[in-house]
Amino acid sequence: MEKTFLEESAVITRLKNGEVAAFDVLFLKYSNRLFWFVYKYLQSKEEAEEIVQDVFLKIWDEREGLDSSRSFNSYIFTIAKNHIFNELRKKVSEKKYLDFQINTNSRTHSPVEGELSFREITKISNDAINRLPPRRKMVYQLSRDKGMSYQEIANHLGISVKTVENHMSLALKFLKEYIGREAEISIPMIFLFIQ
Repeated sequence: MEKTFLEESAVITRLKNGEVAAFDVLFLKYSNRLFWFVYKYLQSKEEAEEIVQDVFLKIWDEREGLDSSRSFNSYIFTIAKNHIFNELRKKVSEKKYLDFQINTNSRTHSPVEGELSFREITKISNDAINRLPPRRKMVYQLSRDKGMSYQEIANHLGISVKTVENHMSLALKFLKEYIGREAEISIPMIFLFIQ
């Protein structure tokens, strides 16, 4: 076990130096396992393949920051879990959106929400997130994208839990106002995109 770790550590060191052959070694070792891990949750071959590509693209892009003393296996599967979490959250939001539209359509023939697609509203919500001040955006993304608790965010950023709470409160207030104004959708709809 120790020998395997040391061998992989050497491969990661080579990858950090930009060696494509080292990247290929890790891809061959992990891509198939990663594919089936993702597939187990998403039940979609295309989505699993896409996430595996995204994970390895992230590894290549951030190769210089890799820590060869830490478990690469844990690192790569954590990235995959975050992608799975985001994909599942998107699916839940889209389902809620469609359910909301169906319910609204059953009560009124011309709902405002029907004028914008899920993709368009998602684009507006992403634009709103990008308009947050850098620190507030980071706190929001650590909470929503990484699924970190307020305590974990506080520890990660070296700030108090109260400061995290304040950032989140201000971020949600801004996002609610921005999305409501730009997309002209109701409060219940807004919460599908920021929660």
